[in-house]
Amino acid sequence: MNDFLHTFRDVLGRHGLVPETILADGTLHRCPTEGKPRKRNGAYIAHLDKPATLWWYNWETDDQSMFCAEEKQTLSRVEMSAWRELQQSIQRQCEAECTKRRTEAAQQAR
Repeated sequence: MNDFLHTFRDVLGRHGLVPETILADGTLHRCPTEGKPRKRNGAYIAHLDKPATLWWYNWETDDQSMFCAEEKQTLSRVEMSAWRELQQSIQRQCEAECTKRRTEAAQQAR
C-alpha cells in the first residue's frame, strides 16, 4: 500500500472513520464510523496527485476537515491552480452529498 494511503488511513481513524479500503480516485466514498460500524456515516475523498489530499466528513460527530500530505511544500503557479481546482471539486461533491442526505431525510420524515 502506498505511504500516503497508510497516512490517510491513520488520519481517518483518528477522526472515527473506518473504511475497509481507501480508494484514492477523487470521488466521494461512504464508509462506517467507529460509533456506527454497520452504517455508512462517514465519507472521504482522496487524491494521490501532487499534493496528495484527503477530505473527510463524519456525520456522527459532525467532524469535517482536510489533510494535505505536502502542506509545507511550495507549489508552482500551475500546481497551485490545480490544487485550487481540486479543492473546489471536493467542495462541490460535499455539497451534493449533503443536499442528497437532506432530501432523503425530508422524504423519510413524511
